[in-house]
Amino acid sequence: MAIDKNSEKYKKMLEESKFVETAIQLIKNHTGAKPNEPGNKGARGIVICPKCNGELMYTVASINGHIWGKCKTKDCIQWMM
Repeated sequence: MAIDKNSEKYKKMLEESKFVETAIQLIKNHTGAKPNEPGNKGARGIVICPKCNGELMYTVASINGHIWGKCKTKDCIQWMM
């Protein structure tokens, strides 16, 4: 199935992915992770959401450093790596 890059759904997905990328970088900075490395394993906390300025909770997996995040604001950003 081809993706219509002019569709509103696609544009929204791109916008959301930019917020997630920014949030991941904020979390890496918050945990003191080195550039181009996963987050500090086992860390968890709260940072300011780059989309709505609400509270974004995060957890960094202790096994592989993957970051999970979810904003407390309804219908805002969330992801799991």
